[in-house]
Amino acid sequence: TDKIVYVLCDAHVHINGGHNQSGAIRRLKELALLLKKTSTSVVLVGENLTLDPSLDGLVPKFNVKLPDADALKATAEDVLVDLTDSQFQPKVENDEVPKLLDGLVNAGLGLTCQEFADAIRLAALKGEGLDFDATAVVLSRKLEKLRRLGADFAPAPDVSVGGLDLLMSWVQTRRKLLAPEAKANGVPFPKGILLVGVPGTGKSLVA
Repeated sequence: TDKIVYVLCDAHVHINGGHNQSGAIRRLKELALLLKKTSTSVVLVGENLTLDPSLDGLVPKFNVKLPDADALKATAEDVLVDLTDSQFQPKVENDEVPKLLDGLVNAGLGLTCQEFADAIRLAALKGEGLDFDATAVVLSRKLEKLRRLGADFAPAPDVSVGGLDLLMSWVQTRRKLLAPEAKANGVPFPKGILLVGVPGTGKSLVA
């Protein structure tokens, strides 16, 4: 017989640990055992989908990875094509488009392709066209997502960093490693620094 695949979307709503889900879990068990003898498969799709421990080993699990920079860049290029010849088309010169794309991609890493595309369109709507300010909008959307997932962020400091001349010189020199030109020439992306010192010396402020 022909192979058949059923895809059940938003399955997490029904089997993510609610007290009234025992019936659904029982049916999933029976279905999994039954389908192993057939060419039919059922795929459960959901956000943060957690299966009951009794289903471990019975139902294989697959985690979909977030898109990488190349996938996000392709998404951004598609959105730019959609926006062309509209009132929200890019407001930068043609030779600056690659720089705009690099900024958007760096800000969007950690989003899905759909979330990234929506963020770019929102930025175009807010700016009545797409310019370099769109990067801040995309980054803001990503931070909102991370907060919903439980991440905590320190507020931006309202004072400038004073002193620490050697550290600030080091940072200013290495900021060039973040430029699109560095990536284009194969320069490794910096991994960050470790700040160590007694309390009150400005480590958190610098970070």
